[in-house]
Amino acid sequence: MIVPEGGSDVYTFDVRFHTRRLLLTGCVAVWLGAAAPALTARSPIAGQTSPPAAVNAELARVTAVVTNPQGQPLRGLKPADFELLVDGIPQTIERAELVDARATPRVFAFLLDEFHIEPDGSAGVREALLDFLERHLAPADLGLVVKPLDPLTSLSPTADRESLRQAIGSFEGRKGQFEPRTDFERNYMAQAPEAVAWARAQIVTSALRAVGASLSRAQTGARPVVVLVSDGFSRSRTRRDIPADIQSAIRIVNRAEAPVYAFAPALVAPAADSPQPAGAFSALAALAAQTGGALSSGPDAFARGLPGMLRALDSHYVLTYRAPHGKDGRFHELKVGVRRPGAEVRATAGYLAAQPAAPRLESAAASRGPVRVLRRSPLIQTWSGFSPRGAGKGMVTVTWERATLKGTAPLRGRATRLAVTASTPEGTTLFDSLVGPVHGPPSPDVPSAAIFEAPLGPVRLDMKVLDEKGVVLDTDSRDIRAPNTRADLPTIYPPAILRTRSAREFREVRDDPLAPPAPGRDFRRTDRLLLRVAAVDPEGNRTAVDAVLLNRLRQPMRTLPPLTALTEGNTTQFDLPLSPLAPGEYSVRLSVNGPSGVVAEYLSFRVLG
Repeated sequence: MIVPEGGSDVYTFDVRFHTRRLLLTGCVAVWLGAAAPALTARSPIAGQTSPPAAVNAELARVTAVVTNPQGQPLRGLKPADFELLVDGIPQTIERAELVDARATPRVFAFLLDEFHIEPDGSAGVREALLDFLERHLAPADLGLVVKPLDPLTSLSPTADRESLRQAIGSFEGRKGQFEPRTDFERNYMAQAPEAVAWARAQIVTSALRAVGASLSRAQTGARPVVVLVSDGFSRSRTRRDIPADIQSAIRIVNRAEAPVYAFAPALVAPAADSPQPAGAFSALAALAAQTGGALSSGPDAFARGLPGMLRALDSHYVLTYRAPHGKDGRFHELKVGVRRPGAEVRATAGYLAAQPAAPRLESAAASRGPVRVLRRSPLIQTWSGFSPRGAGKGMVTVTWERATLKGTAPLRGRATRLAVTASTPEGTTLFDSLVGPVHGPPSPDVPSAAIFEAPLGPVRLDMKVLDEKGVVLDTDSRDIRAPNTRADLPTIYPPAILRTRSAREFREVRDDPLAPPAPGRDFRRTDRLLLRVAAVDPEGNRTAVDAVLLNRLRQPMRTLPPLTALTEGNTTQFDLPLSPLAPGEYSVRLSVNGPSGVVAEYLSFRVLG
């Protein structure tokens, strides 16, 4: 399937707990379209980096920081004092070793979010970090300083203290100041002031993903940690407390086994009885909690948080158990608790198991190329799909429409055209043209979809949102992936929804293989949907697809029979009129029977009335 860079992740979380049961919880449901490194406990044992967790069906290890109510390391714990759940299943802990890592090198990756720190707070940030640099970085420690608009193509830790001091010394908070200072801001962000805050949030999370990827690649043998300085960034358009790009950053940072310690000097923590914490606080708290780090907020954030971070890095437990899942290449939820009153546990909320060698090498080859800033424009809603077209190639379809704000009026800025450029990571242009919105006014010169041939592997989409005068309102950059078939399982490609409003339009769309799919997932009861899905068996031949309509509880309502008319590209179509359905949430389960079991995809949508 084609998925955004970083995948599609859904996390729920509790920020902090003080009970004798499971003190860290995280429920993570992740679709994984590419293999990832196994969880590694980088905590040293006898001066060495610990071996990877879940490298086989036998041995696995996880790092856990355990402290008392005063924040001091809790010593003397035995395996029986811990509780460990993998995917909700209790595990037997064979060994719990307290590791003293004070003599082990560390890598401090400082991400300084100038966009979300008040200008008046700049001096305090510089002073705290420079003092930390001088007093607490050991001679063998490495450092990395990144600001939101720094180049992200060559991030590497350094031992050069002077370069670190200069980078920190140039920090300057810009929260509330939107004057462009770079060519990027002048050319793109400044032309749509209402989108600047959104763009800044995405730029920061792109930088965080780049830092995580860089730490994963670095072969330093040192224990990495991310120091994020930010007063938080929330986006009003999202319906989730934790935006998807932060969820993606959590997964990438967890690959590097780098806990995130967030420092928010001007962010006020919500009251203990607050029913709904602010979005900015929730996002930072989730980022820290689900990577095994901590969030420190308020005027004394650095004074409290930096010593606690050092204690956690210097003293922690390594828990050894036998992984039940083997090398399945999947994400596994992890919960660690300790049976001691008042104790607090910090550990990653999950990890990616190792994959067999062949899929892992294929995924690694597909991920080559320089890191770039990815962002999504709040002015548009897009859909990307792929259908196979023979040896090593396929057809990519991209459609778009104007976005709405929580189901109300369209956002300001009348987007009328999208300038779409698609290319390979090596720079080969695959598509470069204007594209109009789906269901927009027909134009012989501007198609309502970008349709182009692409090789299997990553594809880069760079888009400019234009108004009727051709002024750039905003930009959108994302990576999608056209996957190869697997040797052991059938492949279901991204299902498309085509919206029609009359019987005649339905017949025309049904017989038109190039009809553009709808980007949105909200429809009226007067709409009649055509579901279109391509699926192939492990040999690349077309295979039958079963479709079942489900209610919001994912209970079956009825089976959808396939239409006899098929489009190109091994595609099956299903007719779904919405008039019999009441307003609410629904989904369609699309499944294929394979030699190793059933492969299924769920296509969700909403009927408005």
